[in-house]
Amino acid sequence: MGFPFDLLRDERPSTPTRWPTREGLQFYYPFVARPYMLKHQVSEMDAIQMFIRHDYERKKEEEIAKDTIEMTKIVLLYRRIRFLDIYEGFIEGCLDLTGRHESRWTEYMEGFEEYIRDFDKLVPFIITVTRMEEYPWGDKYPVTEYELRARGDGLYSRWMQRWDIKQDEAYGCLHRSLLTHKLWKTKPKPKFQTLTLIDLPEDVLELVFDECSRPQLLAISKTCRALRWARGHCLMDSSITFSELKEQTIAQTLDPDSNPLPQLAPYLQTAYKRCMDRIAYHLENPKQCMRMQTLSVSFSWRWFPWRWDPGSDPLRPIDEVLHATMFKSLLGALRPLLKPEILCNLTHLHFGYTRFDVEGLSAICSLRKLRTMSFQDCSLERSGDMEALLQGETPPFVSPAINLELRFGYSDPPNTQWPILTLFPCVRNLSLVSFDGYNGLHFPDEVLHSKFRCINVLERLFVNCISDATIPHLASWLAERPSRHSDDVVDTLAYFKISNDYHLSEDAMRLLLTSLRSERLKVLALDGIKYQMGYPNFIEFLTQLFPNLYSLSLAVRANALQKSWRPVVWPEPSWAYAPRFAGFNCLEHFIWNYNTPVYDATPYPLERFERAVMGEVDQDQEEDWEHWSKVRDLLYFDDYERSAAPFAVHCPTLRTFSSDRLSPVCEITRDVDEGGVLRKVRIECLDGRMLFTAKGKRKSEKLREENPNYACMSDRWKDL
Repeated sequence: MGFPFDLLRDERPSTPTRWPTREGLQFYYPFVARPYMLKHQVSEMDAIQMFIRHDYERKKEEEIAKDTIEMTKIVLLYRRIRFLDIYEGFIEGCLDLTGRHESRWTEYMEGFEEYIRDFDKLVPFIITVTRMEEYPWGDKYPVTEYELRARGDGLYSRWMQRWDIKQDEAYGCLHRSLLTHKLWKTKPKPKFQTLTLIDLPEDVLELVFDECSRPQLLAISKTCRALRWARGHCLMDSSITFSELKEQTIAQTLDPDSNPLPQLAPYLQTAYKRCMDRIAYHLENPKQCMRMQTLSVSFSWRWFPWRWDPGSDPLRPIDEVLHATMFKSLLGALRPLLKPEILCNLTHLHFGYTRFDVEGLSAICSLRKLRTMSFQDCSLERSGDMEALLQGETPPFVSPAINLELRFGYSDPPNTQWPILTLFPCVRNLSLVSFDGYNGLHFPDEVLHSKFRCINVLERLFVNCISDATIPHLASWLAERPSRHSDDVVDTLAYFKISNDYHLSEDAMRLLLTSLRSERLKVLALDGIKYQMGYPNFIEFLTQLFPNLYSLSLAVRANALQKSWRPVVWPEPSWAYAPRFAGFNCLEHFIWNYNTPVYDATPYPLERFERAVMGEVDQDQEEDWEHWSKVRDLLYFDDYERSAAPFAVHCPTLRTFSSDRLSPVCEITRDVDEGGVLRKVRIECLDGRMLFTAKGKRKSEKLREENPNYACMSDRWKDL
């Protein structure tokens, strides 16, 4: 179909009209080593996404055969469930993409009647047995089993053989078939649909399609000609990408010892033509572009030759050649699209690996509904107009975007994208990602950062991969907040997070935190604290700077080699830090990476071994599952919530506590009498057992949603 539908599965929604068997099932392995299952029902493909996994290893034939058998079982399970669900859909009035039309009912019922009448012969010989079993923590649940009456073995064997059912698949088929058979015996009448999508007004359909994904819209557009226009809603989210994953195999044929440009020429020409075609498609369909809300543009090609270092000198001249011959003309062709009358509803825009001229930046700033802007490893073209723009105190154009991400890469310092920040004075949510990871790209000095006017309205700041050397300039910029110079101005900065691969020095961390000092800071996350700084007096230091924190997240690095969040034994026992939390006035959520075992082993196995040596253990009982399910709670200590008790006592506002981002959350509640006197503090650990219950899962998810630091684990803050 061409862009933008070439990235979607072109599978027509269909329906099984016969009992699904192994005959005719197909498996498809594309050139990338990720096994996908080729199926012809869109809903079934969605149902088995959990079973699709990446596998980059070359497997042996016997392993592939084994995987194929397992995947076949999964396919048949969902296809058979859908085959039976179609009947229930007609009877109960459920609607799917293929509809409840009379012609479909007639086509389907022939195969269904053949199966259900054969199964009807077996039903009198099936005995349903239901019993209650108990979880280790006390909750009970029903277990249903099926047994055969005398003389039913022959019918059962013939039923399995005729319908291609293996022994390990029989239970699921029996269970679903019995439910459908019970409905079939009542001889109900089908409920054919009287209302179709095309009967709805177009404005109502547009509201419905706004909530659909690309694959859903494509499937709807194929149901009938009257709904083919639904695919136009796919353009609400579009991308123009120079390099595509399907061409990665070319990298295996390149010779790293030869001149790379002649080898890359065929690929680059193909990519250039593809980009031009996609830009032309958008320009030829302005009405569809008016619906567009998200656009991603990337002129990246550096990832392509994997065997070359992206930052090496041999590739630097190619950048200049491509910019002069391809990327500059691509940006020029794209510029007419970046107009407010065409992209009138665009709210999210991303540019990657692009060198901007003044006209390109002006086009971006003209999009008046833009809320979120992202630049990844972009740069600026040095020209007289650009120099005049950068040297002026007030830029001639600015963007209304309030969310901005600057993600840095291998661009050399003279072409860095820092000056772009001067064009975004309205940004309230700023993310600076990896800006110190390449070639010593530090935060700009005062000459440039004094023009970053967003500091006057900044509410959220996320900093990633920063070094000690650049802290003074960043701290100097943060100290320019109007609230630091006037008591009459309210400080707007409320969220701050630093996420570093390596720890910062104590002096650098203290300088940075001091520049952030504010009574209005609500959320603070520090990932990369030096171990020698992690003493209780550091908590006291934070209470003096930020007494009104709502959420706090702290991660200490055990040594200079540790690069990620891991449980660490802090310098002092955990309870020694609790008294310092009394300095927080309204702290409700606290996460740190203190190494507190959630399930610590008890001496029970040792004690059982000693009794076994003395002959006091009944070996038959030891092999019994019911015995081990009863003593399961004796194998591990179940008192993780006690680690939160000292903090709950010293911090009367604390509601959640966790010693790791992946560990259970401790919920803290307090019983207060009518006079406001505290009577009791309750601490409940929402661990894995609680998550098995719907109530416990909802409670855990609710508490995590209320904590902003859970929503920003490894990436930037959520968009405003």
